Parts: sequence; structure tokens; C-alpha cells
Amino acid sequence: MRSAVGYFYDNLSDALQSALDMLLTFNNEQLTVPSHHHLDATGNATQLGRFTVTADWTLAATGNFGTSTWTAADGDELSTSFARRGVVAPPTITFTETHTITSRPGRFANASGTFTVVQTRGLSMPYNNSATIDGTIDLGH
Repeated sequence: MRSAVGYFYDNLSDALQSALDMLLTFNNEQLTVPSHHHLDATGNATQLGRFTVTADWTLAATGNFGTSTWTAADGDELSTSFARRGVVAPPTITFTETHTITSRPGRFANASGTFTVVQTRGLSMPYNNSATIDGTIDLGH
């Protein structure tokens, strides 16, 4: 009988299978080698205006966790920690991140809150990445 992990892995598209081969090593069906990832992106948000975000995260058997720094149009920053998960539904994969604000200089000095980032991307070229952000930043004023 084929394991659930084996069945899932054998039925992925060739493109995703190649990507997983580069990122993950399976030994007895458990992730044994963590992989580290980095993202630089831009966007537009209500309380940030035109922003840039830098994020780093690790995929590991113990979970997928990371940190990010969001820089607002005026240069003020806020930092977050987040948990990340992905769901494959060919022809796309959807990543959901739950962010919690951890530090906040400048106009975000008293800010708190959580928000969710949902990113959808294709499994093959063109990837057509898109993302939405939904949540609350309480400025504490």
C-alpha cells in the first residue's frame, strides 16, 4: 500500500516535483533538512501606502515560521513574526501567512495587531503571483 505522502508526491506536477526535490529531503516520510527562504516585494496598503516588505522563513518538520519587516511609504517600519502554510490545488499553490506585529518604531510605536497574507501562484510559468493582506493594525492613539 502506498503511503499518503508517497501518493501526494507522485501525483504532483513535474514543475512542483522538481521544486520540492530542491527544497525538501524525505527520510521515512519526514522532513529531515530545513530549507531557508527570502522574499523582497512591494505593494500598496491602507495604513502603509506604497510599501516594501522583506521576509525570511524556514520550512521544517517542526513548522514553517519567519520574520518580516514592512517599510511604509514614509520610511516608518513595523516588524512581524509569522507562521506559513501552503496548499497545493493544481494549477496553483496558495500560501497563507498569519503575521503578528512584534516591533514598531516611528508612527507605529504603539501599534499592535495581526493580519493575514494570502499568496496564490502558478505551479508553472508564468507564475502569475498575487497576494492579499487582511487584518487590523491598531495604532494605539
